[in-house]
Amino acid sequence: MTELRRGDRNEKVVALTFDDGPHGPSTQHLLQILREENVKATFFLVGKMAQKYPHLVKLIAAEGHELGNHTFSHACLTKVTDEEAQADYEACSDVIQSLTGKRPKVCRPPGGDIDNAVINAGASLGMTTVLWTDDPGDYYERDEQVILDRTLAKANNGGIILLHDGIPQMLDVLPTIIQTLRARGFKIVTASELAELKQRK
Repeated sequence: MTELRRGDRNEKVVALTFDDGPHGPSTQHLLQILREENVKATFFLVGKMAQKYPHLVKLIAAEGHELGNHTFSHACLTKVTDEEAQADYEACSDVIQSLTGKRPKVCRPPGGDIDNAVINAGASLGMTTVLWTDDPGDYYERDEQVILDRTLAKANNGGIILLHDGIPQMLDVLPTIIQTLRARGFKIVTASELAELKQRK
């Protein structure tokens, strides 16, 4: 599978994904919430941030979360050459592998900006490009209730929820998001687990 925009519509599952990290104390708080709620998520890491906080990359992996590739530089991949896009992805994978011993199986282009060349750049490195179905805009919206309401309104079978590391208002509502999803009968999985469930059908 080279691209995943959503999981199986017949499966009561959603994937929680977090972009742009790691981010120091914010990531530690995020991991604490996920630990307390017994949830495994996918972290789409930026390579230059991973270099800045190597201990957090190792901790994310040690706690059983999936590490995804969000490029090294956080550049818009549709505005660079095919070779530059692949190199940006590869540099991020190299950092993650150097810290965890494993290369990412999933990637997400910054801003969700994709074309066939960007998808192929990820695929050439053995990665599935993962987008999303549910973007509550936590990176610009300061109202916690709005973030909560938007997230839950769009949550549906096979959904992929896009959230961002380093956002205090997201952290404030994340426990409620998780608890409400579970109360609605959703199982929370990683992006790769969502892809595997879809491929089995």
